Amino acid sequence: MDTITGGKFPTGGVVKLNIHSNKIGYIKFANGTKIYAVDGIIDTIWSGAEMGCTFYIQKGVSYIDIDENCSLKGDIKINSTSSVYAAFCNYLTGINAPSAPNFGVIFCSYLTSFSAPLSTNTSTYGCSSLSQQSIYNAFDNAFILLNNGYNNGVLNFGGSTPAIDDTEISPVHSISYEAMAVIFAAHGWSITYNS
Repeated sequence: MDTITGGKFPTGGVVKLNIHSNKIGYIKFANGTKIYAVDGIIDTIWSGAEMGCTFYIQKGVSYIDIDENCSLKGDIKINSTSSVYAAFCNYLTGINAPSAPNFGVIFCSYLTSFSAPLSTNTSTYGCSSLSQQSIYNAFDNAFILLNNGYNNGVLNFGGSTPAIDDTEISPVHSISYEAMAVIFAAHGWSITYNS
């Protein structure tokens, strides 16, 4: 099973997860309580005390969607090769998705950091608390993917996502992020960021 670890739900928190309808998924709380997906969806309210949990998801799903307004809190790690999506998850502060091929997290207002080094389609549109360093790291990782032959990708740090100084020189590639954006565009990538 793939897992999502590190998070917790508050009392009265909204518990939401969406995966393929023919796949198995469940959440196991620290007290042993399990909530199973029905037709690939978990949508309920957690009535216990605030506590940690682990999501278990059958391998082979094409996406993991932490659904809109889910109350999952803290810094999480998604141990899966599935694409990762989340929207309006205002309690998440960090997401580490080391194997996700696509990473789309929008309007998660307290998200300060993310890592998705293998994603060729990355968006943190409207994540207003995101650190500049996370954006720089995403550029650096995507540039490695570009150099390995991945064309036509997406980097979208628009909306209310914080601005970066694109004249900054990448410590990994020794060129500015502005120059990097020009090279991306020449290889079919769509690049959006605030500067």
